[in-house]
Amino acid sequence: MRFFYLFSPILFIGIFILGIILPLFIGVYVYNDADKRGMNPLLWLLIVVLVPGFIGFILYLILRSSTQLDKKCPNCNSYIDRGYDVCPNCLFPFENRDEIYNENTKKRNTLLIILLILILALPILIILGIVFFNFTNIKNYEEVVFQLRIMRNFMI
Repeated sequence: MRFFYLFSPILFIGIFILGIILPLFIGVYVYNDADKRGMNPLLWLLIVVLVPGFIGFILYLILRSSTQLDKKCPNCNSYIDRGYDVCPNCLFPFENRDEIYNENTKKRNTLLIILLILILALPILIILGIVFFNFTNIKNYEEVVFQLRIMRNFMI
């Protein structure tokens, strides 16, 4: 039997995207999020990218929930704990602390939604590619059935 027909170019592209590009997107997200939360971003980047099966990413999502998101000073762009009313670096006064926190949360939620859509859409596209490729090559299917019948005749 020829196993080549099971592997379409769409499958290889999907595996490439799933195996290479998706961990890079997750790594960038984790690096930025860990930096905002005051965690070690390089350590978490290495854990998420090198630990197989998205276990590192799941571990990060579990452990980061206990860490509060820092806010960003609009004047000096440094990250500050949420409890401050004034930036300790440049002494910029924060008038509306909740507005700054909500803006950071909205950006984070948008990135997380895009990431989840990518994670869920890629396997579906891979399966659809396999099904489409197999149903468009009817001649190849008939050839495989013919070869199986010939093999069956030799075994009898």
